Amino acid sequence: MTFQALWMLSALGTAVLATVVRTRPGAAALAIGFVATAAWTVQSGLPVDASWIGCLVALAAAGQLASPDAGAAAIVGAAGAGVVAAAWGAVLQAEGIPLALALGITGVTMISSVWLTNQRPVFAPTVLREEALLILLAAGVLVGMTPTVVQGWQSAVALNMAATPGASAQLVPVWTLSFVGAAVALGALRSAWRRG
Repeated sequence: MTFQALWMLSALGTAVLATVVRTRPGAAALAIGFVATAAWTVQSGLPVDASWIGCLVALAAAGQLASPDAGAAAIVGAAGAGVVAAAWGAVLQAEGIPLALALGITGVTMISSVWLTNQRPVFAPTVLREEALLILLAAGVLVGMTPTVVQGWQSAVALNMAATPGASAQLVPVWTLSFVGAAVALGALRSAWRRG
């Protein structure tokens, strides 16, 4: 499940983060980030790591939220968009798509987002972009933390099983599910209240 979340996060991150590119230096930074990360991915041969990509997307989104359309920050944001796009290519390659096709898909998505943003101002207005960046920030943190939390949870279950032989370990305690359910319900109510 983490891999599918990583795929969606990378795809959404590619489209949203590329909307910051509005100048030639930004386009150059986007291309450099994309090509450098793609080359590093091919050369290193390391497996895709959800923690790193999730944190990268969250940092890029936070950076664009903190200083939107500022000179140097926009260039760094554009480079981050290129890095995320190449990381999405690595995720697609891990799913079995040939690398050239995977990078082609991510490159077309990235370029389309830049082109549409610059040709049609209604494509990515500021309010929509900020909401998408907030979603990316939250999703990036969630995807980045999930593998570590799951591994820690499994270790705790294994240690508890070893400490009390014959006891069955509950995968997720009721209080955890209740807390998450309450948080989601309260968030939905707050959203409905603000819009209504």
